[in-house]
Amino acid sequence: MLPDLILELKAAIYASAEIQEYWVLNLSAKQIIVFRYPQNGEYATEQKIEAGTVIPLAFPDIRVSVERLFG
Repeated sequence: MLPDLILELKAAIYASAEIQEYWVLNLSAKQIIVFRYPQNGEYATEQKIEAGTVIPLAFPDIRVSVERLFG
């Protein structure tokens, strides 16, 4: 599927640039995909979150509500 290929390509580019965290909003699935901790051109973790809150690495005092983003 083309969107998955684009997602993987962008993740590889961002990880190679050592961007510590990359978020993707999947509107059709109502989830946030969070990539973190780049190592050797790829992210060490990928987490799909459909409920609750996400705390950005760069701003640990901020909480982002998944429900509010898709509400």
